[in-house]
Amino acid sequence: MTRILHRRFGHMHTLLMAYSKASETDEDLLTIQTAAEKGVVHKQIELGSAYVMGHGVAQDLRLVAYWSHKAAEKGDPAAQNQIGDF
Repeated sequence: MTRILHRRFGHMHTLLMAYSKASETDEDLLTIQTAAEKGVVHKQIELGSAYVMGHGVAQDLRLVAYWSHKAAEKGDPAAQNQIGDF
């Protein structure tokens, strides 16, 4: 399943690396989720990517779709493209 998720959503992982330095700063998932819930687009993408890759959380396509949709609503073009993959 991981290979299928990575093949389908690998570009979201690329977005995570572009938007975030969380892996470098050890920013915890709670901080990311809190910011995502407050509408911070790059944190919404980052949280969605965590659910794609299963980094710190169980893989969950429903939550990938949820956070991608939130970011797309804010006008993020990559998230809008992601929605088309669903």
